[in-house]
Amino acid sequence: MRTDLHAQISLDMMSMCVSAKELAKFVIMGGHLESLYKRRNWKKRFQLSRSVTLCLGLSVLGGVLASPVQARPETVSGAAYVIDGDTLVIRKRHIRLFGIDAFERDQTCGRYRCGIAARKALHDLVDGQMVRCEKRDIDPYERMVAVCKLPSGADLGGEMVRRGLAVAYRHFSTQYIDEEAYARSHKRGAWAYGFESPLQYRREHPHS
Repeated sequence: MRTDLHAQISLDMMSMCVSAKELAKFVIMGGHLESLYKRRNWKKRFQLSRSVTLCLGLSVLGGVLASPVQARPETVSGAAYVIDGDTLVIRKRHIRLFGIDAFERDQTCGRYRCGIAARKALHDLVDGQMVRCEKRDIDPYERMVAVCKLPSGADLGGEMVRRGLAVAYRHFSTQYIDEEAYARSHKRGAWAYGFESPLQYRREHPHS
């Protein structure tokens, strides 16, 4: 019964909107708006005003109902095992840190073993803590690409770049360029020794 009533009300309101549209077209396009005021045709003015108000309300409501619900990003939380300076495993899910490119495990930066240092730094950051990762993408290796944070709110990607053990991966994001500028200006990590980018290293050592 209630459903039928709602349907009838909806049909009546839609009909009124069509009438309002035609009436407004006649009044405005036909140049009769002024005549309504001059003739003090209060009834037609009231009907037009009520119809337009209802239609505006329907338009807003329709926009709200038609708007797609934004799904929450997928998240993974738990203790993390570190593979290298930008890759974790949480609950058997391989996760690549979003927006950064850490030095490869066998990579050296001058006399500095930056690849080993990068893995150790990330291990020390997550050791004994619950890590929460929010998905951004899936990479060609089927790894989740995610922003991962500690309970303190510290962003693992940002912290690795700030320590000079990863660089901002500009090809995918500029999120960590400020952290990179800090590491470079303060000669943190590999910036104190000079290095080739992890991307270039991978190109020169495709099987490393």
